[in-house]
Amino acid sequence: MTFINLFLSSFVVFISHYFCRQVHQLVCIMQAANCAICKQHLVGGKPTVTLTQKGAAGINEASSKQTDDVSVNPGGKVHQDCRRDY
Repeated sequence: MTFINLFLSSFVVFISHYFCRQVHQLVCIMQAANCAICKQHLVGGKPTVTLTQKGAAGINEASSKQTDDVSVNPGGKVHQDCRRDY
């Protein structure tokens, strides 16, 4: 393998890894940009909380009883007031 081929293959791997990571971060930001309960933006306003396993299970259980379309995961963020009121 020549030096140019080795360089190009390494460069392609680096660029692929870099863009994959950037796209993954963007998707995570877009998914986390809204409160799962009220569907409003999480950024710049109301205080937010990070859900624990127990908190997420409680919201998902209440959602199934109320036949809502709310679904959350541990580690997800919601507005503090939305969590309390839900």
